[in-house]
Amino acid sequence: MIVLWLLILRGTSIEFRNHIISRVWDPFWDFLFCASSLLLAIFFGAALANVVRGVPLDASGYFFEPLWTDFRLGEQTGTLDWYTILVAVLALLALVMHGALWVG
Repeated sequence: MIVLWLLILRGTSIEFRNHIISRVWDPFWDFLFCASSLLLAIFFGAALANVVRGVPLDASGYFFEPLWTDFRLGEQTGTLDWYTILVAVLALLALVMHGALWVG
């Protein structure tokens, strides 16, 4: 659901920036586009980390994990823990490097 909202924010920021020409609103839409793109990269990296670690399914095939736990090492994992955050930051850095190499 978070990914869906971030995709909606990206689309609306692009659309409103092109339809509303204003020196006041342009930095806001640029920031919103940048922030939602950054968070999308982080959440997709966390999703990749959860898939690599293994997705725990119950007997009916349903997946449920709390969004985060107390961030202690152990058996209690969440969707966001130290491993998934590190992989998410690594994915973000890889995308930043890819963009920098494309621009340069």
